[in-house]
Amino acid sequence: MLKRVMLAFVVLAALLLVRSPAHAFGKDLEEKITKQGLNSAAVFLRVYHKASAEKILGVLFNVGLNDDQRLRVLLRAGLSREQITAVGAGAQASGLKGAVKAFTDLKLDAEDVLKAMCIVLVNEYDVRTAINFVIQREGLNEEMLNEALNLPYSGWELGSAPQGEICGSLDKLEGVDILRLWGNPRQRGYAYGKLMAKQIMSFVNRHMLTEAMDGAVGDIPWDAICDAQYMRYDFDAAHLEELKGMLLAMNEALSETERTVAKYKRLLRLSDLLCLNTAGDWAGVYGSALCTRAGDSNLAGRNLDVRYDDNSEIFKRPLWLVIEPEKKTEKGQGAYATLTWPGFICGYVAFSQNGAFAMLQDGDGENLDKVHCQPRALMLRRALQKCQGAARFPDELAAQLERINVTRGAIIVAGGKKSRPPYVVAEVDGNHEDSKGVEFRTLSPEAGKATVTAATLFEVRYKEEREKWYAERKEKDKNFEMPAYITDARERLKKLNDASRNKEISDVESLFAALKKAEFTGQNRVTTVNAFVVDADKGMVYVKLGQTRTVGAHGVETKKFELEKVFAR
Repeated sequence: MLKRVMLAFVVLAALLLVRSPAHAFGKDLEEKITKQGLNSAAVFLRVYHKASAEKILGVLFNVGLNDDQRLRVLLRAGLSREQITAVGAGAQASGLKGAVKAFTDLKLDAEDVLKAMCIVLVNEYDVRTAINFVIQREGLNEEMLNEALNLPYSGWELGSAPQGEICGSLDKLEGVDILRLWGNPRQRGYAYGKLMAKQIMSFVNRHMLTEAMDGAVGDIPWDAICDAQYMRYDFDAAHLEELKGMLLAMNEALSETERTVAKYKRLLRLSDLLCLNTAGDWAGVYGSALCTRAGDSNLAGRNLDVRYDDNSEIFKRPLWLVIEPEKKTEKGQGAYATLTWPGFICGYVAFSQNGAFAMLQDGDGENLDKVHCQPRALMLRRALQKCQGAARFPDELAAQLERINVTRGAIIVAGGKKSRPPYVVAEVDGNHEDSKGVEFRTLSPEAGKATVTAATLFEVRYKEEREKWYAERKEKDKNFEMPAYITDARERLKKLNDASRNKEISDVESLFAALKKAEFTGQNRVTTVNAFVVDADKGMVYVKLGQTRTVGAHGVETKKFELEKVFAR
């Protein structure tokens, strides 16, 4: 029935796309295309942003997509098959008006269809064809199109800077910068931008917009990643407010030359700061983790493996960030701390003031090509700030991880002071039909399992199916080889598990020694930048901060931080 109804959508194609030959546009458009990498998704997204259901559905059924592509767009937009059938039945009965009426009666969001459609169109349309299409269909001229391409998305308008005292302080703790922020979200972000404007711009220009990050996304241009922030992610209002405050402060603190994105010769935008905070989602955050009982302590250790730049910017600027929520407007939230970098309002190893912690790294996964995705590090920040009790944090986190959308699979190591079990490893992806999208591994000392390890490979989700599939491939093709990311992750897990079985781990430093066996040393521009060991019960964090690619985390002395002092103001 669904297929027959999808075929009925053909009647809506009153205007079939005529692909116009490529030609040169005016200077402004040509610069966006040739210098900033404007793509077709951005054209459609900007022109039809917040348009009516009639306008967006009209584009969907006239833009040249086939039935299967349109079906995938509607499914990706969150419509159930029953809803798609209802919209199709409306189209069959009354054309576009019938489809729109059914869509409206179901109280569906046309903007979700637009976002999902752009994910498809970016691969189907070259940018010049997209420009010709919208100009012809909407009766635009180039000046009007340029204006649309420069407008901020709804909800991204900056507003005004907060007044009053700066709600932040920048100090040193064990030789590392520590930025403490308080007040409401806009005040916090404004203080961040005032106190660290130059460091943020340096990190953007000398790390984010370098060949290191280019390698993470192939030929996808930076501005396309910027547009994807609106197209793919749902940001908390408080997080957006912090970044708006940050940009407002940087606009005041820096000259236009100082706040220019060097690679594209344009001023810093809110979308650039959003990209910074979702870097782990689009560029990846890797690592190896080992949780074990050592002496009288429950320890969780991890290598933080990320992309390095030739400027060593990723090594030069470690930053302790501490965020205190405003009590009146952010009730039920506690303070949050993470060891991160300038411009980030989240991190990959983070803590709540009441003793919970979470560590994030990539995992494989399924059903990741969706809209309404959670930026993973920001999602963990929210979970830690809402933590009601460190001993219960693994259970609290479990509930928050069910049925979320993510753009990359996630492996999350989490625990808390006096939590039992002391640590869990969550494997999260977008396949909600399988265990609501999340499964857990944990320590089971009573069953003789005192250690749990993790690399960038799910160990529970899909393991049997994956092994069966690879065995069948090998049987059919003797030359078949496992993908490199699987063999690499397995090798690292073996080294960590061997260290545990051989009883090599007795304290913090021997746990670091075990992690050293699984470190990255610059392969494919990924290296072990930092290494951590957390003793949640004692409120201690031990960190090795790498200095360069050749003197990585495991080549330096350990720094020791008491979480009580990190959170103290």
